[in-house]
Amino acid sequence: MRPDPAAAEVTCHSGHAYAERPVRFKYGGSEYHVSRIVHQTRSPEGRQFLVRTTSGPRFTITYLEPQDQWQVSSHDELLPPTQGEQHTRYDE
Repeated sequence: MRPDPAAAEVTCHSGHAYAERPVRFKYGGSEYHVSRIVHQTRSPEGRQFLVRTTSGPRFTITYLEPQDQWQVSSHDELLPPTQGEQHTRYDE
């Protein structure tokens, strides 16, 4: 059984705006650190990030601005690993 995506605890980097990018989060009782953001999008609902963690798994992290709520889901449970990902590396 997958963890409830509404129960996400995310620490993010905030510069000129809140939630510019996630840096670490808790999912399924474990803490993960973001090593890179593979892809990010913005919609009227908020920001969505596909991230790779330092331990390897990929996750989709969504910040829902109107609800001021984070959601996390395991991307690796949904899709097989891809080859040739384009990465932007962010260091804390």
